[in-house]
Amino acid sequence: MWSRTDLVARSEQQDLTNAFRLTGNAGWGDSVRITAIVTTEGASQNDTLRTGVVVPALNKQAFVDSLSPCGIWSAFTQQRSDGVYVVHGHPFGRELQITQAKAAPSPASARDHNRKCASEVPSAFKYVAFIPGGLGSMASSPVTLRYNGQDNTHTIDPAEHTIAAPIKFRSAELRESTRGAGRLRMRIRLDAASGRDIIPLVVIGVKTDIWRYSTQFTERVAPGTWDFEAHGAGPNDTWVYVYLIRRN
Repeated sequence: MWSRTDLVARSEQQDLTNAFRLTGNAGWGDSVRITAIVTTEGASQNDTLRTGVVVPALNKQAFVDSLSPCGIWSAFTQQRSDGVYVVHGHPFGRELQITQAKAAPSPASARDHNRKCASEVPSAFKYVAFIPGGLGSMASSPVTLRYNGQDNTHTIDPAEHTIAAPIKFRSAELRESTRGAGRLRMRIRLDAASGRDIIPLVVIGVKTDIWRYSTQFTERVAPGTWDFEAHGAGPNDTWVYVYLIRRN
């Protein structure tokens, strides 16, 4: 957890190349100011990233379903690229799933009739899916999500279901005094007038033999303030994407 001694005050602001991106479309969200304070365990200083963003509402900028999907999932796209991803899952959970789409047509059926799915009462926001903008290859064709416990599929259209990352940076771009030997840590703040129903979602990409991505909602520690710690992510060859979403 953060404490006052975890962040060292500094007078200048670090300008990270390609770290800031202003995005959004007025009309489907509220404009907010986001500040990300980044450091690593063992570092003596921190870097501060600031930008403005229009926060998308999930029911306007993501695929939304009133029922939870059933079974093991897979994703397909007609786009000839192996770097298209889709984020999906329960928006009120601890994390969402991130799945790389296979560059292949979706099979006609993949249902496992031996799988029993529990019946449930429909309700708002049981399932969402969207293309994470700025991550991997730019999606130009729809992504089909298929679960082997059901016949219907989910079609994620990049023209309608893309959410951009207002903050994106590589840990190697941080100043040397900010790159410690330990895990990456981040505090995210929104301006005082915002924060209602908004939560930051962080996607971490770590390069081993291939790029591996994981997602996690941040922990709210105060009004308009969230903390994040990247378990298992070192200071090098790590990409960080911060997405702001409005759940209601």
